Amino acid sequence: MERWVYDSDSGRPGRRRGLFVWLLDVAFAVVTALVALLLLFMYLAPYVSPDASWVFSVLGLVAPVIYVSGLVLFLYWVIRWRWGYASPMLVLLLLGVPKISLYYKIDTLRHYGEPVYDRSALKVMAYNVRMFYGDDGRSTVDSLAAFVNRYDPDILCIEEFSDLARGATMRFDSLIAPGYRRAVYSRDGEGTAGVALAVYSKLRILASGAVDCVNDVDTTRATAVWADLRLDRDTVRVFCNHLRSTHIKSSDSDYLMNYRFLTDTASHEKLHSILSRLRYNSISRSHQVDSLSQLIAATPHARIVCGDFNDTPLSYTYRLMSRGLQDAFREKGRGFSHTYRGFYNTFRIDYVLVSDDFEVLSYEVPSVEFSDHHPVFVRLKYRLPVASYCKLTVFECKTVRRHKLVNTLKEGFRKYRILECKIVFKCKRIYFLFIGCIFENTFDFRCKNKLSVNKGIIKGLDSEEISCRKELFLLSVPYYKGEHSS
Repeated sequence: MERWVYDSDSGRPGRRRGLFVWLLDVAFAVVTALVALLLLFMYLAPYVSPDASWVFSVLGLVAPVIYVSGLVLFLYWVIRWRWGYASPMLVLLLLGVPKISLYYKIDTLRHYGEPVYDRSALKVMAYNVRMFYGDDGRSTVDSLAAFVNRYDPDILCIEEFSDLARGATMRFDSLIAPGYRRAVYSRDGEGTAGVALAVYSKLRILASGAVDCVNDVDTTRATAVWADLRLDRDTVRVFCNHLRSTHIKSSDSDYLMNYRFLTDTASHEKLHSILSRLRYNSISRSHQVDSLSQLIAATPHARIVCGDFNDTPLSYTYRLMSRGLQDAFREKGRGFSHTYRGFYNTFRIDYVLVSDDFEVLSYEVPSVEFSDHHPVFVRLKYRLPVASYCKLTVFECKTVRRHKLVNTLKEGFRKYRILECKIVFKCKRIYFLFIGCIFENTFDFRCKNKLSVNKGIIKGLDSEEISCRKELFLLSVPYYKGEHSS
């Protein structure tokens, strides 16, 4: 039986319109199947090493486009009331919801005026400065130095640092505010000549070094620079990374974004060149990440990992580098963020990742054009490590004078970062509970109350019972794990 569609104006049947809608549904069904397949492969991209299959890494580059395409197709099938197509697409889109915060951070809080941060907040900036060259080929040293002085970071990680032949680094050092110490390592292994990585710090640098990820695919030296910094009485290790670039030039970007490959007779060779570079460099980057991620995970200190990863958040690179770390954008970012000035400003490839020892207070990507990248600027709060227990020996006051006991406890507080403890000691057969605490760097030690003793058992200490052995006893006191230094 032939199906007719009536024209709303004339009331006459319109077979052509029915045929057009049918063909449109067929075309959308084919596109839906293709996008569904791409979504599945895209979700697998972070788990498949480019060394095994480099195609997955390319899908990670266009992840937002694929996801939005799936959303549009889902809405189309809902409007057409075709739930057989809409339902599978909905399931695939829901699988990707946890990944949205990698690209777009929904801010549900209202903000009034400029936020005020604690003066003790640790300010960290990561910036690929493109060897201090601007878009016009002129030096950006003066502008960059003024920009750094305005933000006044405590830790500054610079990728694509310049060579000394042009004197750019010397001028940069002379223009930035005094008080910075630096660790610079060249990527060619010859001092500071050539492209380098640098860590500038207002904190004392205890040690530093370079990480060479040289392999059969990549011979680049100094893939990352690390520096151990003294933060209060603890050590923080900072990693400044510059992973293998995609080597997609500005001419390649223009070629793709202006769709010249559709009319170019040599498009096959051009596209093959671009894809070959993507393949080679993604494999090289995966080898670098395999080594770096193990080194970062084995670090015993608090960690700050930042730099230019040259890969998107939905990638094998990001998954390994961010494992066990917080992404500052996911914690405190707002809206959509990009750090690379190219490809329609869609790529976030520069990151600041921190261990759980820090609380992220703010995330910002200043919109400046001193390089082909934007800087990433974050504020961090150092958290006191998790409480544990140590045992302190407490003497009778008749054998150890009280002031000596207090001085001994002060040393213990400083050494083990004790914030508060409860001490019991015996004086003339009477047991006293003393509270020791540090408040705003001032040591306070005062008597709280007397404790009852029955057959060698001390009672009244938070309902705990502690055995008294002869003239001494051991008492568990909370302290904070971390680097203990006197």
